[in-house]
Amino acid sequence: MRKCRPTSGKRWTPSWRYLGGDSMAKKGSAAPAPPPSSSSGVQRAHELFKQGRAKEALALLRPLLQRKGDVNGDVCALAAACLGAEGDYLQAARIDRLLCDAQPDNPQAWHSLGYDLFHAGDLEGAAEAFSRALKLEPTRASAHFNLARIAARLGDKSKVIEHFARAVELQPDYK
Repeated sequence: MRKCRPTSGKRWTPSWRYLGGDSMAKKGSAAPAPPPSSSSGVQRAHELFKQGRAKEALALLRPLLQRKGDVNGDVCALAAACLGAEGDYLQAARIDRLLCDAQPDNPQAWHSLGYDLFHAGDLEGAAEAFSRALKLEPTRASAHFNLARIAARLGDKSKVIEHFARAVELQPDYK
């Protein structure tokens, strides 16, 4: 099985990758992208993604994902973000799972998996992923908030209160 290799210490963390926000990259016209960097197609893809051009970014990333052997963790995270921005949450979750398998101690990878599974309709899988993110990073307010949302959909009022209260305790201005 192909696995993502760990990144070089820095994690690409898209700020919108939590269920409480609607700040996904907007579609529509954007300023022209800068010329491609000679150092990395990933940087170019990231710029396109930030401009709301997820399909174009994904086109640059797909060949990197399809290479035999290890794939960079940044490529996995960015490709999953692009797929999610395009509404393909099942494929995004598949890429997130590669990253989680390669980096099981990466709370952002688990949180992203939870996000994509939630939007794909797999509430049980999403809850497991968010719980794993919390085990690795207990102070992640967004994971508690997302678990509260899942509990609400499942009708578990006590879990809704528990997780929402913890999210607000960790981040008082939580929206």
